Amino acid sequence: MYTGLIHAHHWLRYVALVLMIISLVKAFMNLKNKDKNVTSIKLELYTMISFHLQLIIGLVLFFVSTKVMTAMNDMGAAMKDADLRLALIEHPLMMILGLIMITIGYAKLKSKTDLASYSKTVIIYYGIGTLLILSKIPTYSWAL
Repeated sequence: MYTGLIHAHHWLRYVALVLMIISLVKAFMNLKNKDKNVTSIKLELYTMISFHLQLIIGLVLFFVSTKVMTAMNDMGAAMKDADLRLALIEHPLMMILGLIMITIGYAKLKSKTDLASYSKTVIIYYGIGTLLILSKIPTYSWAL
């Protein structure tokens, strides 16, 4: 089960990031369309859902991970070790903050009617969320 969750968390990351890139590119392309109305927010919804799934899988992994349990047994030593600190504090915190930004952005999208303000909202909130998330993805996990 643990290995399956690790692989799901690893591969769903790529789906979520591709959806995020597509959402941001679409927003940049629609930035100058002030007179057009928003037709669909499904892409942004699917992006948010994929990141929420990542959070759920990540939280399960957080509570069953031996690395996290080892770090919790000796917090002083864990804070001195960069890998343990990343697993215990930095990675979960930045992922949750990034997801909060994405969720707030999606909530604000529901009230937007013109495409230009919609695109600005996506760029701001989804962009900040992406930067927060990309800042703390462990580099060693890119080649699983």
